[in-house]
Amino acid sequence: MEDLLTPPFATKVAVLVRDDLEPWQRLNVTAFLVSGVTAANPDLVGLALHGPKNGVDRILKGAHLHH
Repeated sequence: MEDLLTPPFATKVAVLVRDDLEPWQRLNVTAFLVSGVTAANPDLVGLALHGPKNGVDRILKGAHLHH
């Protein structure tokens, strides 16, 4: 039986961005850096959701969100 708490991959992507940037600049820098990583390594995994606010909030409950 698989351990459902262990991810099926052994890699991780972390993005460190200066905190003195405006929020829109931090998001742009993050998107630019991550797009380079994903282009070079298309097997990394991410998550994007779109839906009713209460449904998305329920799914992401407990996740650390970018501020």
